[in-house]
Formats: sequence, C-alpha cells, structure tokens
Amino acid sequence: MGSTGEEFKACCSGGHIWQGTPSGSEGTVGGVSAYIAEPATASDKAVLLLTDIYGWQAKNPRLIADRLAQNGFLVVIPDLFAGKHWTEGKPWSELRDWAAQFPKEAQLELVKRALADTRSQSQVEHVGLIGHCWGGLFTVLLTGEGIVDAGVIAHGSMITLDMVKAIKMPTMFLCAENDQQIPASFRAEIQQVLPELKTPTAFKLYPGTEHGFAVRGDITVPAVAAAADDAFAETLKFLTEHWQLYSAGKREEKACRFCHSTLPDWRQAHQALPRAPPIMTVTHNGAMHLLTVQPGEAGMAEFQANIRGIFGLQGTDVISLTFGCKAPGSGEDLTLEGWASFDAAVHCAAIAAGQRAMLETHGRRPDIQLGPSLLPAAAQSSADSTASTQELRSHSLDDAGILASMAESECASSSDSRPAPPTRRASKRTAHGMFSRFRPGPRLM
Repeated sequence: MGSTGEEFKACCSGGHIWQGTPSGSEGTVGGVSAYIAEPATASDKAVLLLTDIYGWQAKNPRLIADRLAQNGFLVVIPDLFAGKHWTEGKPWSELRDWAAQFPKEAQLELVKRALADTRSQSQVEHVGLIGHCWGGLFTVLLTGEGIVDAGVIAHGSMITLDMVKAIKMPTMFLCAENDQQIPASFRAEIQQVLPELKTPTAFKLYPGTEHGFAVRGDITVPAVAAAADDAFAETLKFLTEHWQLYSAGKREEKACRFCHSTLPDWRQAHQALPRAPPIMTVTHNGAMHLLTVQPGEAGMAEFQANIRGIFGLQGTDVISLTFGCKAPGSGEDLTLEGWASFDAAVHCAAIAAGQRAMLETHGRRPDIQLGPSLLPAAAQSSADSTASTQELRSHSLDDAGILASMAESECASSSDSRPAPPTRRASKRTAHGMFSRFRPGPRLM
C-alpha cells in the first residue's frame, strides 16, 4: 500500500509566515539562482543558508538572511530545487516522489559550487553553512568533508549517526523537542557522539518546540518566538566564536585529523604568538617544502601555479587540501596543505614532551623555505632559503617562546632587497552589489 504522506505532515507542514519585507537581492551564485543578503560594509564572513523543502523564495529564510547580514555576514541562499520547491497544499502522498527528483549527490555538488563561488570573492575568508530541515543534511555532510569553516543544523532531516560521527569542522545542533526527524532517542545518541569528535561542537534542545520552529514557527506564541530568537542568537554566537579567533581567516583546529592528538588551547596560543607567520608544509614524491603564505593567497590561481612549478607538477596533478600530519612511524609523508598559523602547523610536536621539531618527528627535513610571502618569494635565492631552513632546524618546538622567536626571525629576515608582498586583491563592489561575480539581479525593496 502506498504512503498517505501523513508521516511527513508533522515535520514538513508549511508553518507560519513572519512579518517583514526581505531587503536583499536575487542573483546567480555557483550557476544557480540565489538570494543574496549583503552587509553594510565588505565582510570576510560568508554563510550559505540551506533551506527546508519550501526553498529559496520562501520569505522567512530571507528575513533570517537579512538579519545575519545586519550582523556583518554575507549570506547566500541557493536554490536547491531548480525552481521546483515543495508548495503548501500539495498532497503529502506526493512528497516521496517529489524528493526523488533531487538525488543527494547532485544536491551536494550544487552546494559545493555555490560554496566555491562564494569563497572565491576577494573579501571572503570564512564560509559556513546553516541548514534548516532538508538543508541540515547537507550541512552535516559537508562539515564531514571539512570544506566549510563551521556548520549549524536547525532541526535537520535525514541525518544518520554515521554522518554525525564523520563531522570534522565546528558544528552545532539546534533541536526541537517534538521532532520525528531527530527524536529523543536519536538526540541522545548525537549528544553522546559530539564530545568524542576532534572539533568544537555544541548541542541545544528547545523544550516544547516542533520541527521547523527556527524558520517557520508561530512567533505569535511567546515561547516559540523566544526559542526562534535564541536559535538565531546561538547561531550567530557559534559562527562568530569560531571565526574571530584569527582575524586573517585561519581555521581553529582542536585535534590533528590524522594522528588525533589534542591541540593546545588556541586562545592561549594566539596570545602567546601574536606575530606567528602563516606556514604551509607541502610534500610530493618525498620532497618537502616549507612555505609562508599570506592570507588570501592560498585560494589564488597564482598560488596553485607556484606550487606546481616548485614540484614540476602538470596541470592535471591533484593538489589536495588537508590540515594535520601523518602519524609518526607510519612511513607516509607529512602533508599539511592549505594554510595555517605556525603554531597550528607544528601541533604534533608542540603537545609531545621532549619531541624535537615536527619535521624531525616525522624523520623529514624541509629542502626549501620561501617567505615572507609565497608569490614574490618564489624567485628569492636558494642561499636565503637555506639560511631560513637551517634556522628552523636549530630550534626545538617544545614551548611557545621558540615559536615566538621564529615569528620574530621571520619578520627580521625581510628586507628591502626582497620583492614586496603581493597587493591584496581589490574589492569587487559594484553598483549592482558587493560581489560582481554573483551577477545579482534587482534589489528586493
């Protein structure tokens, strides 16, 4: 017997439309239609808001996006359903067939394109996800892939415990008490798993609420309005906490993703190492290179070309994006790709008493050091590189003081004889909006 769809009604009913008028614009992001809410001034913080089944044109998510923009975030709501979102009044018995039009893999690729387009904007250093209901699934999956800086799931749908166990980036769950998608038994399992993850997590339950309260709850009811407001405040707080630690866009890491060692308290580390330069270590076929990278350069095409030039790679060779290091004694090369602060780069050595430098721990030595900035420093002499490398080899990394001395020596090594660091990419603010590549349409006012 076919489903009547009544099992979906409790969690998927349209809910309530809030008062207010969206003030953002419609445009194209990652090849799909999108609602774009821009902050008053250019921001390095961006969020993709992934909607429930009612889609990107629903009023309430746009009001939430506007509110986030008022707090300094660039917010993008991509159209997940190619204009075929679920509409109120359809028979619930059709929901399964409707959902089958949007395979998980295709949805993931759509979100990844929107993420990449958003991250490519000149001002953007941090990109997070907020997932409501249907969108919560893809938020969990992508925090599991480690390609976003943080994720917030409000009454998510179709999530499994294995997905939760795979989370790699800071993630928060905001849960309704009465929710078929995340019932009490599943909530208990999630709460048991989250503290075991090697990344910051948070969980909050809202007593007396129903699935969808944070985006389509009846806010004429004081308790529901208070819960929705608190969910917004918690979202803002969580994203801000995990992005304000390093103003230049460095990721906060709580554990090495490969050897699973616990990292130091980065708030204390940042106070001890205010001048630590960004460092990236790359290996290819046994050759190791220690590079300094300025904020924003890691995403530039010139950066990729420079790396390929150093290693003699072809354009088709893949450069992965990972943080951490291979476990000591594993026989595998260290790979710390992407960019991070120096204290993050040496964490495996920093947390082990008596260990020498991280590179020594792994039985490897860097054969070149570039800096203070990757792009112009590619042409500096090998003599300069050798001197910097020898300086690194002479230090133990057992305490924060030596890291600070490395930062000072890095600054001291810069001179007028070296090429100037590259100019930061110019703002792309246009008459049509902050980010010209988004091709925004008319503003909705």
